[in-house]
Amino acid sequence: MKLFGVQEWSVCNQNVEMIWLGMDLRLTPPTYVGALYRSRNGNIDNFLDILQNLLIDIQGLGGADQEIMDDFNINSLLKRDSKNKKYQGLLQCLKLSALVHEATCITVFTSACIDHMLTNRQSLYNNVGVFDLGLFDHAHIYLSRKKKKPNVRSRQFNVMTTDTLTL
Repeated sequence: MKLFGVQEWSVCNQNVEMIWLGMDLRLTPPTYVGALYRSRNGNIDNFLDILQNLLIDIQGLGGADQEIMDDFNINSLLKRDSKNKKYQGLLQCLKLSALVHEATCITVFTSACIDHMLTNRQSLYNNVGVFDLGLFDHAHIYLSRKKKKPNVRSRQFNVMTTDTLTL
């Protein structure tokens, strides 16, 4: 595995904090993993513009896997919320799938899905879920990626015995 930082995509300002890591894994296309955060007070339109431009840049690399872990402070469980509608529209436009569909931030009075796992290749994952340890206001997200089986070429050999061997 070869790791490389993607400095030009790492941002920290009043609207968003993000860091990206590129990985070259054996038997898979390059993978770009991003960890993103938008504060509750951050401008949603500005944030979605930054995210859209960034993801278009990554998609322009062609064939790369995208894995995005984030706390966007957008509750994807609220289907009629204007922030969530914009967010879901962006995901659909960029052909990204959300892997988490249950509450990740649980308090005595509310529950929300504000922590997300996004990917452009949902078929790569076989186990995704949320578990709450009760120690923090955010639950933990876990996932496991399927391991690609290497292609093995087979050959057929002619069996020769002393009976079939002639000199």
